[in-house]
Amino acid sequence: MEVNITSDSKLVNKSIADADISEDILILMIKRRGKTIVPKGVTIIEDGDVLVITGDNLDHISF
Repeated sequence: MEVNITSDSKLVNKSIADADISEDILILMIKRRGKTIVPKGVTIIEDGDVLVITGDNLDHISF
């Protein structure tokens, strides 16, 4: 599943480790300005990022 991150997202400017993301969700990659990023815990989520995620209960997530 792909999730577009907008400026009003609670994840903007947070590292993956500091973002309040359920342990049931795995960020597989981040698409950013035409590049693909393999995320690590220290990766900062930016406005305009597209998170490619997988996990349980994806119908009920909000970023």
